[in-house]
Amino acid sequence: MIYKDLDFDPGQLLPVALVAEFPSVLVVPPSLPVNTLAEFVAYAKANRGKLNYGGSP
Repeated sequence: MIYKDLDFDPGQLLPVALVAEFPSVLVVPPSLPVNTLAEFVAYAKANRGKLNYGGSP
């Protein structure tokens, strides 16, 4: 917990609006021998340090 002494109970706060929603896309080159996310994770674990990635906010 960041603050120990608050003037209110954070448990009483309620969400009132969805501010943003971002879809996620994973794209791999056809030369990579994977077809599913599980296969990609296994491939990445077996080839640590050999893959590169890029992203955007």
